[in-house]
Amino acid sequence: MVRKIRALGAFAACAVATAAYAAPVRFVTFNIDGLPAIQGFQPDRTAEFNLMAPLVEGIHADGTPTVVSTQELFNQPYYATITNPSTVTYPEITAKDNGGPNGIGDGLTLLSDVTIASFTRVQWTDCFGTGGLAGSDCDTNKGYLFARVVLAPGAELHIYDLHADAGQDTNSRAARAANLAQLSSAIQANSAGEAVIVLGDTNSVYTRSTDAIGAFAAGLGLKDAWVETALGGATPGFGGTLNNAGCPPPRGSATGSAIDASGATCEVVDKILYRGSVLVQVSLLDYEVLLNFVDGANVPLSDHLPVTAKFDIAVVPEPTLAVLLVVAAGVVGVRRRA
Repeated sequence: MVRKIRALGAFAACAVATAAYAAPVRFVTFNIDGLPAIQGFQPDRTAEFNLMAPLVEGIHADGTPTVVSTQELFNQPYYATITNPSTVTYPEITAKDNGGPNGIGDGLTLLSDVTIASFTRVQWTDCFGTGGLAGSDCDTNKGYLFARVVLAPGAELHIYDLHADAGQDTNSRAARAANLAQLSSAIQANSAGEAVIVLGDTNSVYTRSTDAIGAFAAGLGLKDAWVETALGGATPGFGGTLNNAGCPPPRGSATGSAIDASGATCEVVDKILYRGSVLVQVSLLDYEVLLNFVDGANVPLSDHLPVTAKFDIAVVPEPTLAVLLVVAAGVVGVRRRA
């Protein structure tokens, strides 16, 4: 009888060791520069979007489950191009938002191989700039998109796609700090104890104290994929020089072999932050800036390049009957020997 219980306990231990979900997942953030054409202000970008759609599709061509978060996908025809099922095959795509003062929405869209259980959009309470001035942030209903992914019963991954205030004037910087504070409060309220991925255009760098992106990440227990990869986890401090020499256009000026898209001097405002939970392990595998989003003349298709990070995501099963069987087998064995 003791041998049978021990055998059953060993089998249960193997069952416990097998995660309910375990797979690499790639996350991508891409400010796609998709404002409608406005004469004298914003050119028509139909040609660029026709080139971008197959490149967006190509991101998950290797079979790795992928979640692409976009910002500034404001124009309905551009949205239709990027989500055209004849070109782009992500099974989960969030519907376009058409709210805001000009009816073009918040510009946030998720294209995902991973099933999204639910999502909500939240507008920033603070913004600054209209009519082409100071980033024109108040001309849209910018904010963040919150999506829930259920990996297993009781084990979730929460995704936040954001686009923070863009200006560099005093009022815009104050609005951006308020955006991050608002998002921090939302994550504390909605995602306490959950695994979290925060990604998007933060319009922030660590060396600029008014952005407070470092405090935002630290306060939520989030790591930065770029910081972990390029800097060994040492977040840059205030007052340092943001040096984009050796970084790819459009944010840097390097060309050819000098490009170092993930190096220590190549901080970009497009960030991927992450944390795990007791039930969901999130381990960084790699970080990359996609340099192929260019036209035939090697000109970038947007004023940002896509930033990607791949994670190993695994669900750690909660103690169940299998654990009790292992414990019971051990107790019986001890009593038998006694």
